[in-house]
Amino acid sequence: MFRQNRHDFGRISRRGLLVIKGVLNSLHIAISLQILSCLLMTQQAYVGYPFPQLIFVMGSENFASGIATTVLVAYIATRCRPPFTATQYAF
Repeated sequence: MFRQNRHDFGRISRRGLLVIKGVLNSLHIAISLQILSCLLMTQQAYVGYPFPQLIFVMGSENFASGIATTVLVAYIATRCRPPFTATQYAF
């Protein structure tokens, strides 16, 4: 049950970001989240591996990667003609 709620949160947050901010603004936010998650990984390397911080860093990395992937697919879809979106994305 907990896993389902967690996946719903990710799906709602990614879709909400795209709907509220638009694709280009969401792309900037996703890039910023990726940079922030890289900085958290760097901090983790300097601090060591305390378990609560490791959970937070890995969770934020997964969340930022999910946001970035969703926004990138949406951006690619806006650059393509609608009948050929799936084909051009496969290339």
